[in-house]
Amino acid sequence: MTSPTASVTPRPLRSAAVALVVLSASVLVWYSAARRWHNAWHENGVAGYAAFLLPPLALVIGALIVEGILRARQRPASFEVAGGAFVAPAATRVAAASAATVLTLATASATLHLQPMPDDWWSPISVRFHRVILACLVAGFLVKVAALARQSGRIELRPAGLRVRSLFADRDVSWEQLAAKPNTWPADEAWVRREFLIAAINHYLADPDARETIGTAEGYEDLRRVLCG
Repeated sequence: MTSPTASVTPRPLRSAAVALVVLSASVLVWYSAARRWHNAWHENGVAGYAAFLLPPLALVIGALIVEGILRARQRPASFEVAGGAFVAPAATRVAAASAATVLTLATASATLHLQPMPDDWWSPISVRFHRVILACLVAGFLVKVAALARQSGRIELRPAGLRVRSLFADRDVSWEQLAAKPNTWPADEAWVRREFLIAAINHYLADPDARETIGTAEGYEDLRRVLCG
């Protein structure tokens, strides 16, 4: 049986932050080089265009693959014990991979913007439309970084009910409110198996006396015995 941890480790958040910083620095270096030498690359025909377009495309494909792998990983059927609660930590690595995907899409979009535009009536409209798309991608990346820093998706089981963290606030939901909407609380952004979370919630809904032990090592051992045998 897995023993409860003493506190929620920040290691996944640190590693995700480091990975995003490294990727962001790489993107800035690449885009600076693209802005400086894109005219020379375009003069070299197919080879120049390949050198100009393939790196950002490879970044997008790589980010999508990494995000897909992380989303497909089996999440644990366990909580962490911290702060008087049973904690399902945020899926920080998945959130970081999602932010990286948006960043690479913004990079590819910005790179395409450096290509020479034909001098016709459509060009000004196309440039404005492209800038709107790029601005939306950059804004989306910043929102995802903010959600990562906030550890959005973290779920805590407490004696008084559930606490769900979002980008803007922590939402407290009492056991009475949970009883009115059973089996409807998502766990997609928390690093815990959804079935395990729902089973834990249903256990405390069915046994109100057990709620007093939430957040304790003894209570966690009891919960594991009930849910895992």
